[in-house]
Amino acid sequence: MGFQIEFRGIVQGVGFRPFVYKTALKIGVYGFVKNTGFGAVVKCDCNEKKLKSFLNEIRKSLPSIARIDEIKIKKIKGQWREFSIQPSANTAEIGSVSPDVGICESCLNELFDFTNRRFLHPFINCTDCGPRFTVVEKLPYDRSNTSMKSFEMCPACREEFSDAYSRRFHAQPISCNECGPKYVLLDSKLRKVTDWTVVGTLLKKGKLVAVKGIGGFHISCNALDVSALKKLRKLKARITKPFAVMAKSVEKAEEACFVGEDEKKVLKSNVKPIVLLTSKNILPSELNPKLDSIGIMLPYAPIHHLLFYYSNLDFLVMTSGNLSGEPIITRNEEAFEKLKGVVDFFLLHDREIVNGCDDSILKKDSIIRYSRGFAPQPLNFDFGEGIALGGELNSNFAISRKRKVYVSQYFGDLSNHESFSRFKKSFWSFSDFFKIKTKNISCDLHPGFQTTRFAESLTANSVKVQHHFAHLYSCMGENHLKEAVGVVCDGFGYGIDGSAWGGEVLTSDGKRFGHIEEFKLIGVDEAVRKPERILFSILRKNLSLEECERFFEKRKVNVDLLEEMMNKNINTMNSTSCGRVLDAASFACNVCNEMTYDGEPAMQLEAFADKSIKTNPLIEKNNLLISGLFSELSFDKRFAGKIHDYIARGLGEIAVEACDSTGFDSVCLSGGVMYNQIIVKVLRETLEKNKIKVFTQKLLPCGDGGLSFGQLYYNHCKKI
Repeated sequence: MGFQIEFRGIVQGVGFRPFVYKTALKIGVYGFVKNTGFGAVVKCDCNEKKLKSFLNEIRKSLPSIARIDEIKIKKIKGQWREFSIQPSANTAEIGSVSPDVGICESCLNELFDFTNRRFLHPFINCTDCGPRFTVVEKLPYDRSNTSMKSFEMCPACREEFSDAYSRRFHAQPISCNECGPKYVLLDSKLRKVTDWTVVGTLLKKGKLVAVKGIGGFHISCNALDVSALKKLRKLKARITKPFAVMAKSVEKAEEACFVGEDEKKVLKSNVKPIVLLTSKNILPSELNPKLDSIGIMLPYAPIHHLLFYYSNLDFLVMTSGNLSGEPIITRNEEAFEKLKGVVDFFLLHDREIVNGCDDSILKKDSIIRYSRGFAPQPLNFDFGEGIALGGELNSNFAISRKRKVYVSQYFGDLSNHESFSRFKKSFWSFSDFFKIKTKNISCDLHPGFQTTRFAESLTANSVKVQHHFAHLYSCMGENHLKEAVGVVCDGFGYGIDGSAWGGEVLTSDGKRFGHIEEFKLIGVDEAVRKPERILFSILRKNLSLEECERFFEKRKVNVDLLEEMMNKNINTMNSTSCGRVLDAASFACNVCNEMTYDGEPAMQLEAFADKSIKTNPLIEKNNLLISGLFSELSFDKRFAGKIHDYIARGLGEIAVEACDSTGFDSVCLSGGVMYNQIIVKVLRETLEKNKIKVFTQKLLPCGDGGLSFGQLYYNHCKKI
């Protein structure tokens, strides 16, 4: 008797076929296993009792990074008397490939075992770890379909690759010091340094080094060297934006930050993301100016462990290797062109990075940036078939098909030409990768977004989803909700009325139930960079021009110009943005006078605020009035705490009214402001006190990185 067994899920690039092979030998099942376009297939000859034992053993002992989402079985004619791994097959169906996986303990032990032939090999990996998505060109996941095809296996590696009992049996990126990719160290004039391992000494001396890793380039330096940090800020024109720090070990991370058990688990996971942790103020403040948290990650690639080994340092800066606003650099030539004059040395390898991937970022249990280690894993949601292109900032796209959703890696700000080019290139790669037809496309409502124009170039019938409703539906979709009220707060989203929304209480049936009091964005984009313009607009609601002049006199702000622009409506837009209100409060408290990176004023305000303040919000016709609070002109830590509590409590009370009005008992919290722990805490308390269920996001970002997922779900719900 024979059976055909189809496995769908994360079953390519995770050691699944070798595992199935060994399991078949153990149980006494004959036949073969091979990769297909949709996943993996087994055809075997056995009785039903052995089949049951075979499947039970597979489910019970599945490799740690593999995931089975679906198994299909049908009877066929049996004809085998041994078990083998056969060459992969292409099919019309789509499958999935594992995200990149941090180095496993076994490989790490071998890396520093001088008796092992892979001693100090910068590309050591096995079926349990190593590059996956960043090296794969197409499915099925075989070496010939990856950038490892350029490196012919030596006899020793070939023997391990073919040995069913080796940890590297069919490990596609297998290599060693003899046959693998190689690192080379170049100075700023692109002259080769004889021994690349002197990079450790250079880092210890305060040099800046561009390091090519798995998903792209980092710029690295000694995180304890203040001179090096100041030099890096100056050369990279990164005035205050925090640098990510790589700690040698979790113990070193605990020396520098407060690390809870959940955070420790995430730090040590095979994703190895950047985790935002509360600082103990032991590391230099130049790493995270005016913030009480710092982004820490642990080494995830062999080269990272070797940098610590050769430098004997405990902390390294590992900031994305790019220029401001541009995507992460992936090619050696691009690094020479853009980082020459920024870094002192280049540490390069000769393996192509097929799919660039920034480091993922987490805060508490929320994902801020969904990228390396997460993308493009299949998410188990049945949203029909469709494509969603997301927004403009913190961008990605999403594809739904065959009861799966695939969310791409992070691309950054698409107003940057190179970021948008990378976005489109990856989109077409995904379309080919997953065999997607460009129809049923969703995008943002904003007519000026690159993604909106791209959607219109692909189809005449794209579905335009208002920005904040996409946020609401992103949270609803993740939590399997059909109806809900949403409190959605962020910096900007193009509203249905053409104004800039951002402090909203919405209902899933399409109503804007309430919002923050309107104010003016004087200069629109300029107001985002210069929050004094927002503050002036808010103060002017209740104060005379003369009173405003007296307040702004010490700040050297030309209020006459702002008054004229506002009165004549010159380049001015109405807004209800919660993020912009927090920016104005940050300026008022003299915390942050200019935004140099996304979210800077609000993040610094959260760190500055007195978190014990309680308020009584003033609400009129579901409109949260905020101008009166500012008109008191008493700006200090207490005010910083007050504005947080006031906004959260006020919008929470409006959401309670929305639940009473609609009969809904669920509220979704979404938008980038929901990374603010003060606001989320007060909102949750306000809502739960009224017996309302509160939902947040764990699988995807609540910021703009979740928009594409929300657009998919919105489109799906409206078509049902």
